[in-house]
Amino acid sequence: MSIALKLMVTFLIVAVFVVSIQGYNLQDANGEDEYYATALANLLKQRQRIENGQEAAMAGAADKRGCIRRGGGCEGRPNDCCEGNSCRCNLFGSNCRCQRMGLFQKLI
Repeated sequence: MSIALKLMVTFLIVAVFVVSIQGYNLQDANGEDEYYATALANLLKQRQRIENGQEAAMAGAADKRGCIRRGGGCEGRPNDCCEGNSCRCNLFGSNCRCQRMGLFQKLI
Protein backbone atom coordinates (compact mmCIF):
# COMPACT_ATOMS: atom_id res chain seq x y z
CA MET A 1 0.00 0.00 0.00
CA SER A 2 1.17 3.44 -0.69
CA ILE A 3 1.78 5.94 2.09
CA ALA A 4 -1.00 8.22 0.84
CA LEU A 5 -3.55 5.39 1.04
CA LYS A 6 -2.42 4.47 4.58
CA LEU A 7 -2.72 8.10 5.68
CA MET A 8 -6.16 8.39 4.13
CA VAL A 9 -7.42 5.22 5.88
CA THR A 10 -5.96 6.42 9.21
CA PHE A 11 -7.57 9.84 8.78
CA LEU A 12 -10.91 8.21 7.94
CA ILE A 13 -10.77 5.98 11.04
CA VAL A 14 -9.95 8.95 13.28
CA ALA A 15 -12.73 11.03 11.71
CA VAL A 16 -15.31 8.27 12.24
CA PHE A 17 -14.16 7.87 15.85
CA VAL A 18 -14.45 11.61 16.55
CA VAL A 19 -17.90 11.84 14.98
CA SER A 20 -19.17 8.81 16.92
CA ILE A 21 -17.87 10.15 20.24
CA GLN A 22 -19.59 13.51 19.71
CA GLY A 23 -22.94 11.75 20.06
CA TYR A 24 -22.20 10.91 23.69
CA ASN A 25 -22.45 13.70 26.21
CA LEU A 26 -20.52 12.48 29.21
CA GLN A 27 -21.21 15.66 31.19
CA ASP A 28 -25.01 15.36 30.93
CA ALA A 29 -26.38 13.88 34.12
CA ASN A 30 -29.63 15.83 33.81
CA GLY A 31 -31.68 12.79 32.84
CA GLU A 32 -30.30 10.84 35.75
CA ASP A 33 -30.96 13.72 38.15
CA GLU A 34 -34.51 14.04 36.85
CA TYR A 35 -35.11 10.31 37.39
CA TYR A 36 -33.96 10.45 41.02
CA ALA A 37 -35.88 13.68 41.68
CA THR A 38 -39.10 12.08 40.41
CA ALA A 39 -38.52 8.94 42.47
CA LEU A 40 -37.88 11.03 45.59
CA ALA A 41 -41.01 13.13 44.99
CA ASN A 42 -43.14 9.97 44.63
CA LEU A 43 -41.67 8.55 47.82
CA LEU A 44 -42.42 11.73 49.74
CA LYS A 45 -46.00 11.83 48.40
CA GLN A 46 -46.54 8.23 49.48
CA ARG A 47 -45.17 9.01 52.95
CA GLN A 48 -47.51 11.99 53.25
CA ARG A 49 -50.51 9.87 52.20
CA ILE A 50 -49.64 7.25 54.81
CA GLU A 51 -49.47 9.93 57.49
CA ASN A 52 -52.83 11.37 56.40
CA GLY A 53 -54.50 7.94 56.36
CA GLN A 54 -55.19 7.95 52.64
CA GLU A 55 -53.17 4.81 52.00
CA ALA A 56 -55.99 2.54 53.16
CA ALA A 57 -58.30 4.01 50.52
CA MET A 58 -55.69 3.43 47.82
CA ALA A 59 -55.16 -0.20 48.85
CA GLY A 60 -58.53 -1.13 47.32
CA ALA A 61 -57.49 0.38 43.99
CA ALA A 62 -54.25 -1.60 44.05
CA ASP A 63 -56.21 -4.83 44.67
CA LYS A 64 -58.39 -4.17 41.61
CA ARG A 65 -55.35 -3.99 39.36
CA GLY A 66 -54.06 -7.34 40.64
CA CYS A 67 -57.30 -9.27 40.28
CA ILE A 68 -57.96 -11.97 37.69
CA ARG A 69 -60.58 -10.98 35.09
CA ARG A 70 -63.55 -13.10 34.08
CA GLY A 71 -62.43 -16.09 32.04
CA GLY A 72 -58.88 -16.05 33.42
CA GLY A 73 -57.33 -19.12 35.01
CA CYS A 74 -57.34 -19.09 38.82
CA GLU A 75 -55.80 -22.46 39.77
CA GLY A 76 -52.95 -20.91 41.75
CA ARG A 77 -54.90 -17.92 43.12
CA PRO A 78 -58.50 -18.96 43.89
CA ASN A 79 -59.27 -15.87 46.01
CA ASP A 80 -57.96 -13.31 43.51
CA CYS A 81 -60.88 -13.07 41.08
CA CYS A 82 -62.18 -9.55 40.44
CA GLU A 83 -65.22 -8.26 42.31
CA GLY A 84 -68.43 -10.03 41.34
CA ASN A 85 -66.58 -13.14 40.13
CA SER A 86 -65.60 -16.37 41.84
CA CYS A 87 -63.16 -19.15 41.03
CA ARG A 88 -65.10 -22.12 39.65
CA CYS A 89 -63.56 -25.48 38.75
CA ASN A 90 -64.87 -28.58 37.00
CA LEU A 91 -65.92 -31.77 38.82
CA PHE A 92 -62.33 -33.00 39.13
CA GLY A 93 -60.97 -29.70 40.53
CA SER A 94 -59.07 -28.72 37.41
CA ASN A 95 -59.61 -26.16 34.64
CA CYS A 96 -60.46 -23.41 37.16
CA ARG A 97 -61.70 -20.10 35.73
CA CYS A 98 -62.99 -16.84 37.18
CA GLN A 99 -66.69 -16.69 36.34
CA ARG A 100 -69.72 -14.70 37.44
CA MET A 101 -71.04 -15.57 40.86
CA GLY A 102 -74.13 -17.72 40.93
CA LEU A 103 -77.43 -16.37 42.25
CA PHE A 104 -77.00 -17.85 45.73
CA GLN A 105 -73.36 -16.75 45.97
CA LYS A 106 -74.45 -13.14 45.41
CA LEU A 107 -77.07 -13.34 48.16
CA ILE A 108 -74.67 -14.67 50.78
